[in-house]
Amino acid sequence: MAKKTDPEVLGDTGPTITLVSGQEIRVLPLRTRQLFAFMRILTRDGLPKLLNLDLDTEASGEKFMFQLLGLVVTSVFEAEDETIDFIKAVVEPVGLKKNPKDKAAQKHNENLFLEMFDELENPDPQDLLSILEKLVEEEAGDIQALGKRFVSVVKMAAKMAQSNLPKQDPQGTPLQTSTQTESSEDSAE
Repeated sequence: MAKKTDPEVLGDTGPTITLVSGQEIRVLPLRTRQLFAFMRILTRDGLPKLLNLDLDTEASGEKFMFQLLGLVVTSVFEAEDETIDFIKAVVEPVGLKKNPKDKAAQKHNENLFLEMFDELENPDPQDLLSILEKLVEEEAGDIQALGKRFVSVVKMAAKMAQSNLPKQDPQGTPLQTSTQTESSEDSAE
């Protein structure tokens, strides 16, 4: 028997997950703001790991997905607030009324969001892992496609940051540049 759909309910725009509480939520595709939130998780404590991890953008989709999921899971522990903010930004409750014009439909949508946000403020660990897993599963291909560009940008940024550090001798003592030497001579006069 076909499932009867309500034409006033928003359509299927992503995979759904049933939270431990029983509420159904939909995982949304990553857009720019969600991608930035995702990167805040990875770079909070994960930047050294990210620079040292050989995310193989040429690997099979499944291998890349597991590499990325491993990086995410090891990064969330140091990025608690960023992770909670991120999961709230990439999900929506199932059953939202589209174009809610009357107060009852608006209240219905508001209640669904409040219930979901309440659940996700301190989510069950199973819910957190389910959302992250589903998101990485859905988005790994797109992230992998952006991976080559992303990895090269991150490595370039790291090199630029290192080149802006003061030069040091083998003992770790900062070396004076010619500009520093000239300015110290000018101040002596």
